[in-house]
Order: sequence, then structure tokens, then C-alpha cells
Amino acid sequence: MTHYQTLGVASDSKLEVIRSAYRALVGKHHPDKGGDPLLFKAVQEAYTVLSDPVTRRAYDVATKKKPVESLPATAALLVAEYFAAC
Repeated sequence: MTHYQTLGVASDSKLEVIRSAYRALVGKHHPDKGGDPLLFKAVQEAYTVLSDPVTRRAYDVATKKKPVESLPATAALLVAEYFAAC
């Protein structure tokens, strides 16, 4: 899932749209309000990357270079990395 998908915005969204989506999601998923802490952290990370123009540009370049893999290939890679770390 990309940071854009996490915030529910298009990749060409302006900062105002990103900020608005972030504020809505933070209010909805804040742990103090009964939200999921992991989802809250993902929203914060996405906003941190997308709110800074330099970081956002680097993120966009990196995600365009990364090939899209199928779900089985991604799952196999994650399992292999897990067992390699054990």
C-alpha cells in the first residue's frame, strides 16, 4: 500500500488535500479515541513523507522504479526474509 492509498488521496494531490485527509484520519484513528495504533502510525508516516516536498519527490521516484509484484511473490519474499532473520 502506498502512502497515497493510506491517506486516500491521488498521487497528484496538493498539500492542502493531503493535510485535510491526514487530519480527518488522525482524528478517526487516534488511539486515545479507540482507534488502531498501527493504522494511526501508518497515517502519520504517510503524512510525514508526503507533506515535505523534497521527501515526497524522492518517494515518488522510488515508488515508480519499484516493480509491482504479485501478491504470491510478495508473500514468498516476506516469508523468506522472516526465516532468514530467524
